[in-house]
Amino acid sequence: MSAPRTNWLWARGDWDSLIGELDSMEWTLLLHSDVDSQAEVFNNVLLSLQRKFIPSQEPDGSIATRATDKAQLLAAHFSSKMSVPDPTLPPPQIPPLTTASLESFTITTEEVMKQLLLLDPRKALGPDNISPHVLKRCAAQLASPLTIIFNNCLSSCKRPMQWKEARVVAVHKKNSK
Repeated sequence: MSAPRTNWLWARGDWDSLIGELDSMEWTLLLHSDVDSQAEVFNNVLLSLQRKFIPSQEPDGSIATRATDKAQLLAAHFSSKMSVPDPTLPPPQIPPLTTASLESFTITTEEVMKQLLLLDPRKALGPDNISPHVLKRCAAQLASPLTIIFNNCLSSCKRPMQWKEARVVAVHKKNSK
């Protein structure tokens, strides 16, 4: 079974202090190694600040009576049954559709900030447990470190392993049999 769900109390968060800590962060010193390490450092810093400044209501182990609680239990059950036999296997080779190549590609801080501001804070957290609520509210502070990581991904042709993880949730469609 997956980890219990944390209910974050976003309206009670100390956003000014969170943003202040992010403003004082020396990202260039922290993000100096390979993309896997960069993503891990970024996630660890952001999660620790999220836990520090955003209060949460932890699960207490009570019986699920609300529909949303039941859906969460069902999702946890299904995700515990899903597994990949060998996640280290490389993906299948797909034949190229073109011979054209891209000489260079750079992502700008402005582009990253624009995308962060477009995030829907009501969406679920991914497997890294970083909330789109935090990403959107702190877009100005997070755009620069994310730009560093994204551009290092492009230059090294690698993606952090933790960005390749996903949560799969079964959702019952109304009136389907």
